[in-house]
Amino acid sequence: MILDIVSAVLLVLSALLSIVAAMGLLRFPDFLSRLHAGSKPQILGLVLAMIAIAIQAPVFGVVTTLFLIVLFQMATTPVGTHMVGRAGYRTKHLRRSMPVSYTHLTLPT
Repeated sequence: MILDIVSAVLLVLSALLSIVAAMGLLRFPDFLSRLHAGSKPQILGLVLAMIAIAIQAPVFGVVTTLFLIVLFQMATTPVGTHMVGRAGYRTKHLRRSMPVSYTHLTLPT
């Protein structure tokens, strides 16, 4: 009974993170912010959903498959997001007023 409740809570949190990611994709003003909103909650939502599945099916084959899925997503999502951001930068789809340059800042001595 307790494991069912924990799994349900994890799945609801996963769904909420997916909704937050979708809202961020729709509402954020520039390309790079949208990339960030689409990638970060997606990974955490996937991890929460996979943990919920692992709680419900604690079999070695299922858990290792879930681990491989999470590992693959954690390896490929940052690379894919970087490549999409790079393509947006090269095709001039960025708002020049949004990115912040930190070259003018000095370190305290």
